[in-house]
Amino acid sequence: MPDEESVIIQDERTKLTLLNWLFLFVASYFLLYCNVGQFLTAGLFEWIYTLIVPPFASLFGVDNLTRIQYTGSGDTPFYYYQVFLMICVAFVASFFMLFLMRKKRSVQLFEKIVFMLVRYYLIYQMIIYGLSKVFYLQFMYPNDILLERTLGDMSPMGLMWTFMGSSMGYTMFVGWLEFLGGLFLIFRRTMVFGSLMTFGVMLNVFMLNMCYDVPVKLLSLHMVFMSLYLLYPVAKEVGSFFFSRGEVIREKIPFFDYKEATNFMLIIKVGLLIVMMIRMVHGNYSRYQSRIQPHSFTNKHDVTDQKIIKDHIELDSIPDHKKWKTISSMSSKYLCIEYADKHKTWYEMEINEPNKYIDLKRSEETKFKRLYCTTDEFGIKVVTGIFYSDSISVTLLESKRDFLLRSRKFYWMQEYPFNK
Repeated sequence: MPDEESVIIQDERTKLTLLNWLFLFVASYFLLYCNVGQFLTAGLFEWIYTLIVPPFASLFGVDNLTRIQYTGSGDTPFYYYQVFLMICVAFVASFFMLFLMRKKRSVQLFEKIVFMLVRYYLIYQMIIYGLSKVFYLQFMYPNDILLERTLGDMSPMGLMWTFMGSSMGYTMFVGWLEFLGGLFLIFRRTMVFGSLMTFGVMLNVFMLNMCYDVPVKLLSLHMVFMSLYLLYPVAKEVGSFFFSRGEVIREKIPFFDYKEATNFMLIIKVGLLIVMMIRMVHGNYSRYQSRIQPHSFTNKHDVTDQKIIKDHIELDSIPDHKKWKTISSMSSKYLCIEYADKHKTWYEMEINEPNKYIDLKRSEETKFKRLYCTTDEFGIKVVTGIFYSDSISVTLLESKRDFLLRSRKFYWMQEYPFNK
């Protein structure tokens, strides 16, 4: 019979093998996940998933699964089956690697590669989302159409977007937290702090997405787990720092060892950061300028009169689906027309103020429709032109309604809470 010592040794070996397999499984999965979505290497692999995910989904009775592009949702059925596929691939691959990577050096090299990839994936995501909030682009200040809606008619996501967008200060504060979390992840000395900061920020984001049904649940959940993955090598150190009075002993983080090229790598990091910052800031600032730039339709306008001439004859009655009710714009790039049948249509817009015309088209269209606009001394606008085969003349008057959410000022001192 085996003695007690040999049993303990065997149990330790089994435990170590299971831990190695678990590490290889998690690392393999993150290696797959980091190369899809909005990341630098996504374009190299996304076409592969576009081809293989639908057949994979058909194995589970889901036929005709298609990848819908640019909906703003990261939680489509396609993405869930893509994640499930990556889990299956990582599960199988981890067993192969467990037997192939016999040498500790091979495992350590794989660990360093995945660790670096996860780290830079988080850096990229945190800086992108952070700057979009710092420049007040992800959430927008509620326009008149939104403010006129009743609270009960809002979706949970619409409610969250409204309360976040109604406070530029808080939105920018959250953006700076996300941006700094990504910034601290760049450098070794601040990487642990950056991981902790990213974990706290993204856990809050994930809970918002869950509780308000925002379809970015998959991405935010992965970013929470990725930040924990970066903390795993120093888990004992972090635990000792927070929960022990004893001396904290630093454990080695799986960085690539380049002592002889430290200055060179520092230059590479700073260079990449500068290039990434210039690219992101330039793009975000351009969008920010289009948002704040005033134009003829900056505020909501009510339609006071509309005429449609078809075949040289003015229509006595205009169908509700063609009858304009209001128009509004949240930037100089987009215009929303609300029709009498209560449906709204967003149009891409190009404004030419000197020549007094605007070009409109829906996102799926290729050609713009040109409408001319004149304004009299009383501020009354008249829009004329050919709009989807109809000759139209629309009279507009800027809405002057004030809203408490917009007019309420900030007060340091209040005798009673102003909770209305």
